[in-house]
Amino acid sequence: MIMQFPVPYQDELLSSVLARFILRQGINADKQALEVLFGSRNFVPSSIFQGHIQLLLSNVGHIWNISPEQVIDDHSLLGVFKPFMDVVRCDAQKQELIVGNKNQSLTSIGINASKLIWPQRFRYCPVCLKKPNQPS
Repeated sequence: MIMQFPVPYQDELLSSVLARFILRQGINADKQALEVLFGSRNFVPSSIFQGHIQLLLSNVGHIWNISPEQVIDDHSLLGVFKPFMDVVRCDAQKQELIVGNKNQSLTSIGINASKLIWPQRFRYCPVCLKKPNQPS
């Protein structure tokens, strides 16, 4: 059972929260991190749409009191794609991220991952970085 987990920042992506946890725990092996966080080494993690949220919360829910739906709404990029999806497809995507066995999120919303060249690092908005955090 996980005894420490970072408090997510407002609007912080789940992948960032998980990366902070891994860094703070000193975990160097990817498969070990998957085992600790999700209870299995057989997942393919995603920085864009991290699935298996129910499994994650079964390990950290006693520390991070949040619903799977809140994780998606507050800590994923689904909100960026939501205006371009119909309600049924968006709801199905949420369920896939929560309990799905395979994370096929990118192809489900119409992004063929093999056709995209992803940047090596995430980028940030310099204006947002200079703006002080204000409660919403």
